[in-house]
Amino acid sequence: MAGLHASRSASGTKNATTATTTELNRQLTTDWYPVTFNLVYELPQFVAYFQRKQQEIEAQENVEDNGGHIDSSDQKRCSDQNCPRCTFYRVREEPSELRKALNAAQRHNIWILKPWNTGRGFGITISNNLDQIIRLCDTNPLIASRYVTDPVLFYRDDLNASVKFDVRYVILLRSVHPLKLFVSNVFWLRFANQSFDLNDFDNYGRHFTVMNYREDQELKHINCDEFIQMFEQQYPSVAWSSIQADIFRLLVDIFTTACTHPAPKGITASPQSRALYAIDLMLEWSSDGSGEGDANIGLKGLPATHRISPVVFEINYSPDCRRACKYYPEFFNHVFGCLFLDDPPEKCNMTQLV
Repeated sequence: MAGLHASRSASGTKNATTATTTELNRQLTTDWYPVTFNLVYELPQFVAYFQRKQQEIEAQENVEDNGGHIDSSDQKRCSDQNCPRCTFYRVREEPSELRKALNAAQRHNIWILKPWNTGRGFGITISNNLDQIIRLCDTNPLIASRYVTDPVLFYRDDLNASVKFDVRYVILLRSVHPLKLFVSNVFWLRFANQSFDLNDFDNYGRHFTVMNYREDQELKHINCDEFIQMFEQQYPSVAWSSIQADIFRLLVDIFTTACTHPAPKGITASPQSRALYAIDLMLEWSSDGSGEGDANIGLKGLPATHRISPVVFEINYSPDCRRACKYYPEFFNHVFGCLFLDDPPEKCNMTQLV
């Protein structure tokens, strides 16, 4: 697309995302970005973190083996009888082994490894084996991110199963200085094709959601308006508008940080340029009240209740918009109207964030 900010090459997007979030928060993670290491430069730090996490898990298991008792049932782990997470599993009658595994989400040391010189989900591996992870570093430049072990699931009637899903929002950057940022009101859903559990990491249909580039996988399409209705039916105590408000806040955080510094550390300001990005997110259950979410190090108690938190796992520059054009023929007319004609957001079906 002519005239767009040539701020990042596609090969560096995952790595650039890691650098941006590091600048935002000097700690290992933020509320919306999982602990992540660039294994090209940070392999020793990752190994130390992995080993420390594993020692904490083994210490907790030793407590149980020596007579300690930790009840991992939903009712013991959550003090709120109307907790949307626990209600979902009770209503859906999910298998007890799945509930047990998800309730013990803090006690997993599972990582997702992504090459930052490829796209379309190629070369991604999920592993809890440190030896395998180190060996994989010889294949591609990788980043390692904490795998979301307690995702918000979506019940698919056609499969009679609860599956992983992710959400893609399209972001329009009209100006860097001053920052003018918009988001399309049309967002995209991607669904796994098999019920979720924490086994069989090589099973693509269970652990991955990008199906539009694989002939052996079904692509499940649900438009965003229909999805909101179905989601709120499955989680009656949760309003999608509140989740989306959290997503919009983190988008402002990301781009405010990315525009703080000049290139190559940040996005270059150019009056003639515009940019189109797509941000991919998952929703995960985190604790509310005790501050002990899955992202934290260690096993520090039980949550008071569960809340839904958006988690960013990828940002794409100049993304593939074929699905947008297929289901919304006016999509690119709205994009160009917003970016180049300065049309008001309501005319372009956009929301202005900044």
